[in-house]
Amino acid sequence: MMFNSNLKRKSTANSNPSKKSHDNTAFQKEHVLEFGLEITQCDPKTLKVCSVRCQFCSFFRREEIIGKERNRKQTENVKNWTSFRKEYYRDHHELNHSMRWAEYQRLNTADKARYFTDKTRFKDTIPSHFGQTNTQLIYKVNAAIVEKIIGEMLFHPDEQEGTSHADALKLFTLNEDGNYTVTIKNPLQFQLILSTISRQDYRFGKLSTSST
Repeated sequence: MMFNSNLKRKSTANSNPSKKSHDNTAFQKEHVLEFGLEITQCDPKTLKVCSVRCQFCSFFRREEIIGKERNRKQTENVKNWTSFRKEYYRDHHELNHSMRWAEYQRLNTADKARYFTDKTRFKDTIPSHFGQTNTQLIYKVNAAIVEKIIGEMLFHPDEQEGTSHADALKLFTLNEDGNYTVTIKNPLQFQLILSTISRQDYRFGKLSTSST
């Protein structure tokens, strides 16, 4: 009985160093550029990095892909890390900043270094002071809708080489699967526009019914 008790204590003791080692992974400075991070806290004596922040959270809204299920409600807080493992950064970016993260990964080193330059943090923007959440809406759109309906049917053939045609198609991002995504950067404004249009359609339908 005493032998088994000692084994149990030894097993518990051996598990703690592993956990401590996992939590104390040293920060790699090259991860600042690789994952778009900002160092926010260092030990004043050793200058060892203690905390880093996600710059995608700081400067851009989190992305909410319409139709994609989440296991838990999306937070609006800026993500900070005190454990420095590559998979932590990657998982966060893929879940919350998939479009920006994919764009960032395609950049060369020089473009990554200036990616966040001259940009305003979301907390310092007007929408944040009016209670607007730090979230973007992303809709997946079938290629036929973008290329045939919007690209061809909505524009006269003489206008398909014009600026308006190019600006309309510029809103859609081509994905690897051949379809498109469109990002709504101002969800509040988008919902207000939809609400206004729906009310006008209702009034028009009511007026048409009463006149027949």
